[in-house]
Amino acid sequence: MQDAVEAVFKRCTDYHQDNAIHQEGWKNNRTSKVAKKVIIPGQPLVSKYGSYESWNTIYNHDRLGQFLDDFDKVLSYLTGLSTSREGFKWARETINQFLRDYKNDYQREFQSTFFKLRVFKKGTVHIIFRDSRIQDIFNKSAANGKKVIGADY
Repeated sequence: MQDAVEAVFKRCTDYHQDNAIHQEGWKNNRTSKVAKKVIIPGQPLVSKYGSYESWNTIYNHDRLGQFLDDFDKVLSYLTGLSTSREGFKWARETINQFLRDYKNDYQREFQSTFFKLRVFKKGTVHIIFRDSRIQDIFNKSAANGKKVIGADY
């Protein structure tokens, strides 16, 4: 599970403007720790024909969807909160439900168990931690696994 923590951490920090593996990076993302808000690119939400009908499956089978599932699993592991608990809201499922319900109002903020989320037409997803303590636990766990100096702060 520690490998999964580090993989999710790496994906979150890959998109800093100075550490970008994507054509664009965001200054909000950090290179050494995960900020309260993480911005991750995804597939465009509007097809080349301008149709919104494909929204309900946009995050079902791509790398972003898998990343969101991994992020939820890692945070569940670190917090002891079971994903099979009644009322648990997966980030990917929450996004998909939101896109089905609010096709023309996609920039509204909505919530999963661990995050506040926003999606944009070009596919970018803004992931905001709802609880700063969980963000700290995640950063410390990733730093401990990477043997970073000061990881035990």
